[in-house]
Amino acid sequence: MVGGREGFADLIAGAQPAAGIDYGYVVPGEAVVRPLAVFARLTTSAVPGDRAGMLEFRSSDGQVYAVAGTDVTVGGASSAGFNYLAGLGESMRPLGDVAMAPMPRLVLWPTFQLAVRIVNGDAGDQLSGVRLMVERWTTESTPAAPATTAAP
Repeated sequence: MVGGREGFADLIAGAQPAAGIDYGYVVPGEAVVRPLAVFARLTTSAVPGDRAGMLEFRSSDGQVYAVAGTDVTVGGASSAGFNYLAGLGESMRPLGDVAMAPMPRLVLWPTFQLAVRIVNGDAGDQLSGVRLMVERWTTESTPAAPATTAAP
């Protein structure tokens, strides 16, 4: 059960993963979150080939249960941003060098994971500028109201 009655917005600046490594966020044990927006920039190595970005929703045991993605690919020695937005229509939209894509409106429970993956990636590909805007609720119990007694 969620302890807090109202969620609050929280901007999370993700730590930059090492080259060739996907980004992962694990929901802390005292929170429940609903992602509103996720942004990441993919800069590819000079190795030829098309890469793509994908957003994965994972359970606490790492199993994927929902994904979001675009049909935008990034060739070797180039860069593009990927912006996944809850509430965006059903289709992907390019805006400059950023691909905007809808993502499912799902709640992530404590220890669940949100991951930005590089599809068909090379060891030299780099994710950077990862930002998550989430709505967060605490899982701590709200103290019970003190019992009232009738006046004598």
